[in-house]
Formats: sequence, C-alpha cells, structure tokens
Amino acid sequence: MANTSTVCYTISHDDLIDFANVIIQKSQEVAEQQSANHESQEEYLTRKEVMAIMKRCDSTMTKWARTGYLEPVRVGGKHLYRKSDVEKLMSH
Repeated sequence: MANTSTVCYTISHDDLIDFANVIIQKSQEVAEQQSANHESQEEYLTRKEVMAIMKRCDSTMTKWARTGYLEPVRVGGKHLYRKSDVEKLMSH
C-alpha cells in the first residue's frame, strides 16, 4: 500500500499579499520587456515623412498631436511617428 500523509500549511494574510505583489511585479517586468522588444522592432517616420505620406501640412500634424489623433513618440531624443500608427490611419 501507498503511504499517504497529509500536510497542512498556514498562510497569513500578509504572506498572500507578498505573494500577489511578487506575481504583479514579475508580470510587469515581462510586459515591459515585451513592449521594449516590440518598440525596438518598430519602424519610425519623421514629421516630414508623415506629412508627405499623408499629404498634410505642418499645422494639421500639430493639431493631430494635440488631439491625440496621431501622437509622436520620443525615440533617442527625437519626436518620431510609429509607421504602424500611420498605416492604421491610412487604412481607415
């Protein structure tokens, strides 16, 4: 016959909170790493390139950035536009 035994653990409220916080922290680290990997693979366009592609003027680009329609991102100290964002707008 198999030897079976019962084991009981007592876990406090604080232990559960600590455990949850570790899981949250690890999840955030993984999400940030995945985001960084995605960002490094993303192609970026300058304002002038977007203006030429979208056939829009400088004031329209300013308005779009202000309203959140097409927001630039800072990449290496420059304001650039994600090519994927521009492509999404063009497909609408």
